Amino acid sequence: MANILIVDDDPAVQLTIRLILERAGHHLSIAGDGRTGLVDFLKMATKLDAVASRQKPFRPDALLAAVDSCLGSAQSSSPPQPNAGCGC
Repeated sequence: MANILIVDDDPAVQLTIRLILERAGHHLSIAGDGRTGLVDFLKMATKLDAVASRQKPFRPDALLAAVDSCLGSAQSSSPPQPNAGCGC
């Protein structure tokens, strides 16, 4: 599905968010502090066309809804990709 960067200094929060998003089929990168997160975000934004960020607090259903909304926006604004979604 999506490549998502989690930036949080609390390992328990990292784990919770990771479990929610991995169960939904997303690929994750985790940064344990803001400096590392910013560097990772800039790399991902350039490479993957990052579309949004989200701050705490949030509920699991709100997190998943935000990810789905971003994915929908990104897919509708980009041209169709050959073999998109087939794992090719």
